[in-house]
Parts: sequence; C-alpha cells; structure tokens
Amino acid sequence: MKWKVTSPEGCIDYYDPSSISIVMHDCKLRNQAGTAQKIHDGANKTVCAWIEAEDVYLVNKEQQVDWRNDLELSFNPRKTPHWVYTHEIGSIDNKEIPIIMTQGRRLFDVAMLDCDE
Repeated sequence: MKWKVTSPEGCIDYYDPSSISIVMHDCKLRNQAGTAQKIHDGANKTVCAWIEAEDVYLVNKEQQVDWRNDLELSFNPRKTPHWVYTHEIGSIDNKEIPIIMTQGRRLFDVAMLDCDE
C-alpha cells in the first residue's frame, strides 16, 4: 500500500508509508463516492481515495512524533464509504485541512492540535 497525493494541478505522487512520513499543507480529502459505496456494499477493493495537497514535504522516520488518537483520519470503504475522523461519526469528504501528517499507515489532522496541551 502506498499513499497517493495529488496537487490541484493534477500532479500525482505515491509514497511508501514504511520508509517516510509525509507532511501535507493545504489539503483536501477526496474520494470516488460511487466506487467507495460499491466497495462498502461488497465489491472488490480498488484505489478510490486520495489527498489533494498544495505542498508536500517528506520527513525522516527519526523526526516522527506521537499524535493524539482523536485527531486521526481514516478511509476504509469496507467500514464506511467516506473519509472520517476515527473517533467521530460523519463524513468529512472534501474537507479542507491545513496540515495532515502521516505516521506509518496512519493520518493525522495536525492543524487541530492544541499547542498548550
């Protein structure tokens, strides 16, 4: 599995989550709703979700930090056919998020972190 990241101009990159972390700025959560619904209903899995980001930076594994679980984002069309925060109910498809960071296969909405905590 690799992360697919697209720019507004249509440039596409794929990143291996086991080797690096990705910091993405000015992001939008995207998916193909029809395909996601078919997978949710039992069809075979295929790539149908991605993150559109204005800027992408690669981060060494040594620079990773632990994030709070309630800020985690996920997309698994077998469970729900849209993007969600892992501890909340409701679609966040097409949500614009200032900063998203990956850690392994996990995604975090870094912009929601409270620096005073």
